[in-house]
Amino acid sequence: MDFSQILTFFSSLFQKQEFFARFLERRFFATHSLIELGVAAVVIFIAYKVAIFLNHRYFAKEDQTHFLRYWSSRLIFPIFILLLGLIATSIWNKWSGHQVVWLRLLMIAAPWMMMIRTFTSVLHYIMPGNRFSSSSEKFLSGLIWLGFILWFTGLSDTLYRWSNNMVFSLGKTKISLYNLANGVFWVAISIMMAMWLAQVFENRLMKLERMNLSLRIVLGKVAKTLMVFLAILITLPAVGIDLTVLSVFGGALGIGLGFGLQKIASNYVSGFIILLERSVRVNDYLTVSSFSGIVTKIYSRYVVLQAPTGEEALIPNETFVSSTIINKSFTDGKVWRKLDVQVAYNTDIPQALSILEEAAKSCPRVDKEKPPRGLVREFADSGINLAIGFWVANSPTGYSSLDSEILLEIWKRFKANNIEFPYPQREVRILNP
Repeated sequence: MDFSQILTFFSSLFQKQEFFARFLERRFFATHSLIELGVAAVVIFIAYKVAIFLNHRYFAKEDQTHFLRYWSSRLIFPIFILLLGLIATSIWNKWSGHQVVWLRLLMIAAPWMMMIRTFTSVLHYIMPGNRFSSSSEKFLSGLIWLGFILWFTGLSDTLYRWSNNMVFSLGKTKISLYNLANGVFWVAISIMMAMWLAQVFENRLMKLERMNLSLRIVLGKVAKTLMVFLAILITLPAVGIDLTVLSVFGGALGIGLGFGLQKIASNYVSGFIILLERSVRVNDYLTVSSFSGIVTKIYSRYVVLQAPTGEEALIPNETFVSSTIINKSFTDGKVWRKLDVQVAYNTDIPQALSILEEAAKSCPRVDKEKPPRGLVREFADSGINLAIGFWVANSPTGYSSLDSEILLEIWKRFKANNIEFPYPQREVRILNP
């Protein structure tokens, strides 16, 4: 079989009009039809088992964050369906006198499965976090399979003629329902590809450790915005939609931003301002209103603060521009911490202060360039209130474990030097006994 015969064979596999007519004429309960259906089921079973084996052996769960490996693992199953289907078809044509139907249907569906899995793999990669869930993937896959059924049965031609005759006016421009749907489809595809390229660029950018983190975040967001904007400008004229049509929506959008969307627009603009000014950075320790925590993520609309207890607060970016924010690690990335301790009145105070300082110095996370300092805070009712203040490098893990480590060391050293923690004391006088 030469190359031209191979091309002819492949092109004949996907002539869906001729195939669908033959499919409807097929006697499904004939012996040869049932045998072919069984062969198709065996092809699917073998391809499924091979895909599971290869995924378990060569692809791990961690590969879901790597696009090419995740995409490759998703394409194994349909590729083996297509390859095994071609082998089974050639054997069937050689040893059977009947034309293939079920195997051809399988090979027609395999490229669609590849397209669906490629589409969902890209969405899985470009969506942040776990926002693209399995339910969303099943929904989109169902829509694409619906498109396959419409194409396979020929109903897509009827739907095309109906939508192309459905014309409505948009300003002075007339546009058909088909052109509008076609434009929305290709704009969605182009935006998806632009976001994928932007995600690849942003991942490469984040690996440049010599560049400031805030600057990397800004460049990543600017690149994503520009690529999406260019994708829309390039795609709309390509599908036959005049960009002047968008002028009607531009005025409405401007009015919407001036009234209902001004807060959203303000948050997006404020996000770029705080990133460019570097007033808020990832891993900064902030206090906003009464909530204190570490900055874990900076998005276009809000900043995520995580408290040492694990609670997270979503603070709108506008707050950081229009309100007073306490940034405890703004200058050099170090945070001042203070722990209060009460001792009895008969304690040797200079000795107790020295023990507090030595206990804090023993912790590896405490800054050695700015040594800890013990303080006498107050002569209270039950004892003398002392404090130990120290500088510590800002950490995304919080300070609960650090405070616990220092307090435990203070307790051990106080116990070794017979320094007492006082109990509450009250003087009671009995009048008229």
